[in-house]
Amino acid sequence: MDEFEKLFEDNGEYAKSQSGLLTLFDGLVQGNKLFILTTNETGQINENLQNRPGRVYYHIKFCGAGDDVIEQYCKENLTNQNWTDQIKSIKTILNDSFSFDVLKAIIEESNRYKEEPLECVKILNITPETVYGTYIGKVYKNGKSFVDGPNGQKEEVVIEDEYRLNILSEFEVSILMWDRKEEDWNWKELNLGPHCLKSISNNTITYEASGLTFIFTRMDDHINHWSSYQTKFEKK
Repeated sequence: MDEFEKLFEDNGEYAKSQSGLLTLFDGLVQGNKLFILTTNETGQINENLQNRPGRVYYHIKFCGAGDDVIEQYCKENLTNQNWTDQIKSIKTILNDSFSFDVLKAIIEESNRYKEEPLECVKILNITPETVYGTYIGKVYKNGKSFVDGPNGQKEEVVIEDEYRLNILSEFEVSILMWDRKEEDWNWKELNLGPHCLKSISNNTITYEASGLTFIFTRMDDHINHWSSYQTKFEKK
């Protein structure tokens, strides 16, 4: 039964609900039958079917496509083999959301329009709204991590607190920049997202906006802070 949670809603009519199948899975119905159920939402499976091997004996979780699958599929189907590493980097960022369906779509789009996978990701319907990573961000201007501050001093601009980011969704950052005309520090808000996404390399994401370069490096997933940021300045 494909997409079991949609065929049998747990809150539907009893005869058509998951609760109505408990007797069947208890083995009280005569006959030898093998049932294979698939679901994309384990949270919508009746709690009386979970952790009950007497009813559902095996529970196998299929995660995102592994590097070996990606390499083999790219070797057989990707026209420009130089883009294989870029696809693997996208997979690293999307983690378990990078399914075989996503891999197939990216390669088809890249082959069809001869565009880099990163450009294809920006417009394909693969925005995983629930997939976030924890990143440490830094901002650079003209390739340097500092700007001219008061009295000719150099002030380092570093975003050091964790960001919870989804690279395929827009998010806002605030930075404190020295305004030479007003001779004062002013806050500046910028929206980053797919429109200014420049590169993905392993666990590093680079955006460019308003003459600034933002580099975010992914941290361990066990850090559970939501979006927060702090701009720190240290005199050089």
